[in-house]
Amino acid sequence: MSQIYLSDILSKERFWHEELKHCNADRLFAVANMNPVVGGSHSGLHHFHAYGILRTIEVKGRKFLLIKNPWGKSEWD
Repeated sequence: MSQIYLSDILSKERFWHEELKHCNADRLFAVANMNPVVGGSHSGLHHFHAYGILRTIEVKGRKFLLIKNPWGKSEWD
């Protein structure tokens, strides 16, 4: 298991094409919000909670991640 922090990625575009685009083909990825924000989350993800990345997609230049909440009941606002 490896941890990669966004601040450590030199080229987010290169990381998208060389790593995330291969998600679930030959590697597994998860995402977590490790920066608590007073008064709630700006990203919509719960703090210190991991989500599995199921698929990546790019539409009209915008990049999206399909994520799964393994605890998933009623956390989304």
